[in-house]
Amino acid sequence: MTRKKDKKVTVGSGQAPATIILTAPQIGGVDIASYMRAIRDADRIDFPDRVRLYNLYIDLLNTDAHLNAVINKRRAALLDLPVVFRRNDRVDEAMQEHLRSPWFGNFILDILDAKLWGFSLFQFRRDGEWIDYDLIPRKHVDPVRRLIVRREQDITGDSWDEYADLLFVGKPRDLGLLAQVMPYAIYKRNCLGYFAQYTELFGQPLREGTYDIYNDEARRAMLRDLTAMGASGIFLHPEGTELKLHEASQKSGSAQLYETLLDYCDNAESKALLGNTLTTQTDDTGTQALGTVHKNAEEAINHMDRLYVLNVLNYDMTEIFAAMGIDIAGGRFEYEQPKNIDLTARIGIDRTLQAMGLPIGDDYLYETYGVERPADYAEMKARMSQNRATEVIEAAGAFPQNRMTPGFWSRMRDFFGSAPDRDAGASGW
Repeated sequence: MTRKKDKKVTVGSGQAPATIILTAPQIGGVDIASYMRAIRDADRIDFPDRVRLYNLYIDLLNTDAHLNAVINKRRAALLDLPVVFRRNDRVDEAMQEHLRSPWFGNFILDILDAKLWGFSLFQFRRDGEWIDYDLIPRKHVDPVRRLIVRREQDITGDSWDEYADLLFVGKPRDLGLLAQVMPYAIYKRNCLGYFAQYTELFGQPLREGTYDIYNDEARRAMLRDLTAMGASGIFLHPEGTELKLHEASQKSGSAQLYETLLDYCDNAESKALLGNTLTTQTDDTGTQALGTVHKNAEEAINHMDRLYVLNVLNYDMTEIFAAMGIDIAGGRFEYEQPKNIDLTARIGIDRTLQAMGLPIGDDYLYETYGVERPADYAEMKARMSQNRATEVIEAAGAFPQNRMTPGFWSRMRDFFGSAPDRDAGASGW
């Protein structure tokens, strides 16, 4: 019998034995009725089925450029700040090597995808000296019953508790943020199709041809000539008949109707995923103050995403790291906070601190100001220290010893000289 710690999820296409047999997603024919049917299947209490819903996610994500843009904007905010591992208030450089490797960046993005899709299920493994993982295909996972199914339409499968080194992120019955934006993506796709038809019909000139109703040869020749002239619409009719195309004169029947619906759907997707619209596109009524409010709303969502990632790393991943032979005891994952301060202002602050007698390390200066450390740093440092000591000795030798009186008030007396004798009066100066 296979031990739990050795049992791995394998993926195949049906040609070889595997835990999961993949199936190509069913795409096309998307409408609101199919969306509602997918939601009902996924929300079933006893045998929930997300296959139809996830096929819909895949289909629309492949074609909705704006939806992908706002998702990538949210992902970029996670990778914009580096994650560090501190132990005893110091960065653990050994752990940082793992955090700088490619698997960790991909892992953070897949953690965020748990919010979009409802969950993510990972299986970790050792790849040489590094950690790596596999993302279990979501259509083959039943998060409510904790099952991994062989084929996506199966209602029975293996309990994922039988497999080693698995990590579940998300909530069992959560359908993800994509469930909220799918209706707008569906309306947008269908609207774009109708808009394309409208453009094809009214955006190209209509060619008209007439022929004698009793002359079939003339009709065939006219039809042949018109179709050979290009793809624009043609109107062929016998002499004495006519066809009129009436375009709607009101705004609601013109091209602006389609553009308004497309913009509304884009704005709805931005609000659902970023909490605002002005950080993704401009608006005639937008102001700098309003843009600041929208930016603050987006930053609040980004902060929530970072907390979500840190909770997974600091709590859910502890057993996984231990199983991978990585010691994180006494340490904590954190996001490195940005230092949003102008370097000119930083120079002024550093000089003030030095004038106050606060020592500042050379490492801090090299890192803060981006100055490259010279190869002969140690020799140059020793030579500069020696020169400084020599300058101090020479400066001290330039003054008589009896005038090197210590203390502030002694220096003040030396500066102002001796006061006149009380009995001498002004003539004694």
